[in-house]
Amino acid sequence: MDSNSPKRRQGAMASGSGRVSETDSYRRDHLIRVIERCVEGMTLKELEAMSYDMFTKGYIEAEDL
Repeated sequence: MDSNSPKRRQGAMASGSGRVSETDSYRRDHLIRVIERCVEGMTLKELEAMSYDMFTKGYIEAEDL
């Protein structure tokens, strides 16, 4: 999947509190760390289900599985 595909594009983040918002890069890195922690605690069956879901939605290519 290329970086211009709709699923890979990142939209701008708006801040409703009036504070300076986090940069997209910082927010992305933070979300990756949160997701990594959650994934580390998953069982094999949960990981397989998640990988299948990501495959059917086009986030993972067949050869990556």
